[in-house]
Amino acid sequence: MADEFSLHAIDIQSEDRDAIRNEIFEQMTTVGFLLLENIPNYDEEKYLKACKAFHALPKDIKEQLYTRANKKENSNQYRGYFPFKSNDASHKEFYDMSFDITKFPEDEQKYPLYEQTPFPDGEEYEWIQQEFSKMQDTLFEAALTTMRYIAEGLGKPKNFFDAWFDKGTLTALRSIHYEPRGAVSGLDFSKLESDSLKLTTPEHADSGVLTMLVTFGYPGLQVEIDGEYRSIKPVSNAVVVNLGGLLSRLSNYKLKATMHRVLDIGRERYSSPLFMEPRYSAVISPCMLSSSYDYKSAGDVPKREGNVLYGDWLIKRVMKFVEFHDFEIPKERKSIIEKLPATEEESKVAC
Repeated sequence: MADEFSLHAIDIQSEDRDAIRNEIFEQMTTVGFLLLENIPNYDEEKYLKACKAFHALPKDIKEQLYTRANKKENSNQYRGYFPFKSNDASHKEFYDMSFDITKFPEDEQKYPLYEQTPFPDGEEYEWIQQEFSKMQDTLFEAALTTMRYIAEGLGKPKNFFDAWFDKGTLTALRSIHYEPRGAVSGLDFSKLESDSLKLTTPEHADSGVLTMLVTFGYPGLQVEIDGEYRSIKPVSNAVVVNLGGLLSRLSNYKLKATMHRVLDIGRERYSSPLFMEPRYSAVISPCMLSSSYDYKSAGDVPKREGNVLYGDWLIKRVMKFVEFHDFEIPKERKSIIEKLPATEEESKVAC
């Protein structure tokens, strides 16, 4: 397509670390998106095969994995399977998988959002779970490497952000299956505007820290560049990286969280983002990256008035997304979360 936009590609294994740092920082302060190539242990072909097999599972198997909002008998609220729905501006089915929470310290596991992700029982499914776990590990390591380059670009020590992830993480790998509207029987779209029918994911900016997106070479992703949406040229065996709103806010908007959306391409489509998220108990301060403070690590940020736990902030933010409108705020955190600002605009402070 003539109007396709090519994201800047970076070889993550290049020996020129200074060039990688400078290129990542340049892209994250201008476009907010880039491509990472040559990621260690990255096997897109095997992972796509696993994603296709997983989403082709019988409906009764998938229903065992549904979150409680989609099947009230199920205990999992945050991780699991989300089906296609009528009159949903986000037309897709997807599966969110966390890391194994039993590997986290017990005092971290006590927080909400930590739950074991359900997966089908049976030896015939083990290879799928293994491929999902391999890709989760691969993308997480690449994301952590990228965060270290971003830290250096911000004038911080290389390992500044490591403390966000050292005792646990709310990071999730999402496997997404798209179908054209009308291809899934039994759904009603009569309440949607005509423009919404052209999309399978409405325009939005990611809320958290960093997103690593496997597109499998499918078209459909559009990014807002210079005030207009541009179709991103699909590239196989490379990962699209974009910034989340929280990291943008903490950088005083030096780093850019860019609006993007997904078109209905008229045929089946798969993608898989990894949402890089700190642990629940990570303390977030709106001025933690400011020159007013000389924190050597994100772990140095103290608990005090005006600072929040990342998990509390995340719950407040995710509830604005369609798939989590029915999320039940945990009773033990409700009074804290309800007092938090609902938008980035409301949370602005002078640093």
